[in-house]
Amino acid sequence: MTVLKIGVIEGELAEGQAIHTQHELEKLGISSEIIVLKKEREQSAGNALLQGEVDVIVQALPDLHTTQPEELAITAVSQREEPADCLVIHPDKYDNTALFKMNKGIRIGSSGQHRRVQLLDYRPDIEWTDIEGESSQVLEMLKKGDCDAIILPKFELTRLKTDNAFYKIIELNPIEFIPAPGQGVLAWLCHKNDLPTRRIFKALHHSEVAACTNIERKILQLASPETSTSMSAYCHRDANGNYHINAVCEINGEVRRARLSSSTSFGVAEKTVLLMNNEQ
Repeated sequence: MTVLKIGVIEGELAEGQAIHTQHELEKLGISSEIIVLKKEREQSAGNALLQGEVDVIVQALPDLHTTQPEELAITAVSQREEPADCLVIHPDKYDNTALFKMNKGIRIGSSGQHRRVQLLDYRPDIEWTDIEGESSQVLEMLKKGDCDAIILPKFELTRLKTDNAFYKIIELNPIEFIPAPGQGVLAWLCHKNDLPTRRIFKALHHSEVAACTNIERKILQLASPETSTSMSAYCHRDANGNYHINAVCEINGEVRRARLSSSTSFGVAEKTVLLMNNEQ
C-alpha cells in the first residue's frame, strides 16, 4: 500500500496539524507518514512538493501566501476552528470596568501588525510590544513579566496543555476585533498534477469554509503592499446563506473599516476593498 507523505513546517502546532491530517486520512483508509520540514525552509516549503519529498503540505491558512507557484494548488481546507483572538491578561492588570478589561497604560505583547492597528485604535493608551515565538513561549513571557497581557488565537490557547486559570482571558468578538484572513483553518497544498493525492484531499474539503476564506484571502490579495500587513478580514454566512464581511486595515496612518453584506460572493472582496479606500 502506498504511504502518503505529509509535509509540515516544524513548530509547536505542527505536530497537531499533521496528526489531525493523519486521523482524517485514516477514516478514508489511507496510510500516511509525517515529514517535518525545518523552519528555515518555510519560505520554500513548496519546493518539497515540487521535488517529490512530500505528497502534501499541511499548514495554517493564514501562513500561506495568497498566490502559490503555478504548479501548486490549495486542494482542500479544513473545518474552521474558533476564529477569534483572545486577550490573556495578568490578574494584577485586569480592570472589569475598562474597555477590553485592561488597566490604563497596559503593556501588551503580540505579533501581527493587524492586531496592533486594531488594538491601538480602540485603546490608544496601551503600550505595544512586538514579540515573536510559539504560543507557549509567549505565555512564558507573560508569566515572567515581560508584558502585562498578550493576544493569542483562541484555538491555539485551547490546544496548549497548560493551566491558564491564573490569567484573565477575554475572548474578542471576531466581528469587532477582526482576525487574520483564514484564521482557524488548515490548508492542504498539493502538486496540481498529482491527481490521485488531490482526489484524496477533496474528500476532506469543506466547501462552505472555503466560500468564506476565499473572500477573506481575496481581500488580502487585493490590498496594496503598504496596507496588506495590517489587513484583517473575516467573513461568515447566516442561516439564509448570506455573506457578511468585516475588514480593517491602516492606510496612510488612518484605520479604515468596512462592513458589507451580500447574498452572493461575486465581487464582494473587490467592493470591500473599495469601501476601505473610500471609493464607491
